Amino acid sequence: MRTVAFCRVSTSVQEYERQVNELSGLARKNGWTVEATFAEKISGAKKNTERTELLRMVDYVKTHHINKVLVTELSRLGRDTLQVLQVIELLNKEGISLYILNYNIETLTEDGKVNPMSQFLITILAEVAHMERKTIRER
Repeated sequence: MRTVAFCRVSTSVQEYERQVNELSGLARKNGWTVEATFAEKISGAKKNTERTELLRMVDYVKTHHINKVLVTELSRLGRDTLQVLQVIELLNKEGISLYILNYNIETLTEDGKVNPMSQFLITILAEVAHMERKTIRER
């Protein structure tokens, strides 16, 4: 199983090493290879088109026959519901599953079909991440 790890933190003073370590451990435990790690320090509220590493990751997985994208939590993919769902839809169309560690869910079944229950949960979780972002800004 060929995977990539995707990590994100919001500010330049934060580090994403914990995310890299957790995803590497997950891959080792499951016998998956991590072909590349993409990490960025940018607000998850930014548009996908403003996120260089996210765009690089999407291009990489499409051209290198990657099976799964690993994230520690959905909010690492982004905090804007629409932007997150757009990335997931793009991955789904390419037959690439998104695995979310903290919920132990992924977007595609073993036979490559969209997992309807995970899509439902991801939509809700993406909106929760969006609401968390609003709360953080209000504080």
